[in-house]
Amino acid sequence: MLVKSLATITHKNQDSDYNMPLSSGPNSATLGITASLDAGDRKNSFLPFSTFLNMSTWALGSGGCSGYGQNGNTNENERVTGTDPWSNSTTVWESRPTGDNYADGGWNTDWYNIDRTKLYRFSVWVKRTTDSAGGTSYLGLYGNTGGGVERLDGGGTEGNPYWECNGTAAYTKDVWYLLVGHCFPYGTTSIANNKHPDTGRYTVNGRNGDLNYCNIGGDVKWLSDTTQTLHRTYHYYCADNTTRLQWFDPRIDLCDGTEPLISDLLISAPNIWRNGLGGSLKGALTNGISFTANNKGALILDGTNDYIDFGSDIEYKSTGGWTVESIVNYGAVAGGYNNITSPANFIGSEAISYNSWYWSVLDNKLALWNMSPGVWKYGSTTLQPNNWYHAVLVCKDGGTSYQMYLNGVAESGDHTTYVWNSSYAGLKVRYIGRGNAANVRVLNGQIATTKIYTRELSATDVLNNYLQYKTRFNLGAGAGTTEALAAVNARDILLQNPNAQSGTYWIKPSGSAAFQVPVKFFNGKALVCVMKGGGGNGFEPDDSYWENSTTVNASDYSLYNQQRSKYSSYSTVPFTDFYLEVGLTTYPVTFTLPSQVSSMQVAQQRNWNDSSNRSSPHYWNSQDYRTVPGADLTVSSYMGSEIYMYGMDLKHEGHYNGGAGNSGGRIRAGSILDENTGNTGGLNYATAGSAFGIGVNGGNPLKTGVCGYGGWSNPAIISGTADWSLWIVN
Repeated sequence: MLVKSLATITHKNQDSDYNMPLSSGPNSATLGITASLDAGDRKNSFLPFSTFLNMSTWALGSGGCSGYGQNGNTNENERVTGTDPWSNSTTVWESRPTGDNYADGGWNTDWYNIDRTKLYRFSVWVKRTTDSAGGTSYLGLYGNTGGGVERLDGGGTEGNPYWECNGTAAYTKDVWYLLVGHCFPYGTTSIANNKHPDTGRYTVNGRNGDLNYCNIGGDVKWLSDTTQTLHRTYHYYCADNTTRLQWFDPRIDLCDGTEPLISDLLISAPNIWRNGLGGSLKGALTNGISFTANNKGALILDGTNDYIDFGSDIEYKSTGGWTVESIVNYGAVAGGYNNITSPANFIGSEAISYNSWYWSVLDNKLALWNMSPGVWKYGSTTLQPNNWYHAVLVCKDGGTSYQMYLNGVAESGDHTTYVWNSSYAGLKVRYIGRGNAANVRVLNGQIATTKIYTRELSATDVLNNYLQYKTRFNLGAGAGTTEALAAVNARDILLQNPNAQSGTYWIKPSGSAAFQVPVKFFNGKALVCVMKGGGGNGFEPDDSYWENSTTVNASDYSLYNQQRSKYSSYSTVPFTDFYLEVGLTTYPVTFTLPSQVSSMQVAQQRNWNDSSNRSSPHYWNSQDYRTVPGADLTVSSYMGSEIYMYGMDLKHEGHYNGGAGNSGGRIRAGSILDENTGNTGGLNYATAGSAFGIGVNGGNPLKTGVCGYGGWSNPAIISGTADWSLWIVN
């Protein structure tokens, strides 16, 4: 007869969020790539345990274990060290019949919640290891409504359903077989051959035949009131005490398009992190690492003793010229080796011989240790717990320089200027997520990918790789939106979120506190406002605000309220290009300095008439504003009969002190009128070019008459009511 045996059963609810695609490896840089480990690439790199079942509780020993109630006596169930279908050493469940011709080993799992409107797949690997072949092998299920499910072949309800109840002699000795059955949604009416095409028996080489379908004739479907199920696998009715069956990787998988394919199940054991490029590289998930299907797949490390172990040190390079790339999410922990107060390693090796062993997070920043003389060097960005990051370390050829990248952007920080000892520039890896035995330094958080290149990736390579991962991990989506997520610069906001809209953002330049400031994204450029004004409210040409770091109305972010503001960006953000906007023009005038300066404040402090600060004696960039299509020509109504050119320059032609026009000369931005392009030394205030503008010695009120000394006495900078704003390209 067929057995219906229920052990003591506990109820267990499971997370059904399993939204991982069949393959999710990005199309990124491939030249020189040696290892590609991706928890979301189940076909090539990582097959997780079943959504419902896993073998992490299969500790060596007798009887049942957590999640698995024993079938038969305690001494008839043994978890032993064996080999999986791919000849890897692992823990397997073994039956050890006593010869009582009854229940001889196997399990009933815990109960798991299911959706009766969905399709589910049940499977298990089984192997006979002895010459003797006594008893029967079973694969079945239960529903929680009297155990029953309904046969697809029209045979009605079956309260004791099995896909397989085959004599053990049906299995060739020492060959692993994958047994697969399906339970269809309630209400299913017609299925070809009364079974799913994947239902059947397999070896690692492919399909091996059908199951014997026991008492159900094919596959089954849920009843109208089924809400829970369990997986059951048995060795039964063995009259000898020598026959042995072994089982591996029991699974219940929701078939919603995200489940592993049968071909995936035939490739590798679950919870082994494999090199997606092929080869023998296999990392063992150690001390109970768990898997999440969120973000298409990631591994969760507990910050105590979890790590991935490849078994021995693998030396990828003994010199410089390599790259390590990871997608990580850090949790906040306290004490010990962790991400906050002590180094928490991305990678590690048993033999500590290279700086790469110390590729870490320390004090919430990317960090690297120089083994000689022994100093930490850092990236510039403060990492926020529980956020995903694309972190890259490039050791350049020669080994004396490293470059860190975060979310596709090169990090500043002291690691970039430091001269590293090239004798420690190689790359050797055994672990992911920890250091060596003496300095464990484990990570707390999640790791989704690790890639290793035997060449130095370019900045373009790194950015392209980052962009491939952006959507999957929502990288940088919140960049600049909060103080905690302050971006290093406005360009980073655009890189991390190409759909970002102009508005007010938080930025935190290197060495500066975070602050809010208007940011504009214009023609693919990222602009940061440094000051604004309008309606006569601006900054006088010789106002001290031009040359100090004091802010003015720094919490006023409205660009069109005719009020003046000066932001922290004025004294903290480096630039080469800057823009001036007047009114509602859609064509801001741009200007490029001869060389980058560390801030607008510094630019205003420099004497641009000094030949060392400019590329020519007369350095300007102006254009006939009347020729710009679509320009806001309302400003021209202020011009009267003056020749109107709208632009910027680096000098002031003439000076209000009445002398020769060779003093002053700071950045001036605005409308240049009656531009005199003669030599600066021969000019006086009477023949100086008329201008209105902003900056030290930056202009006079717009006039219709000849510009003279009296024009400088008026503090108004821009005539009329036009709003103006000055921006730097960041």
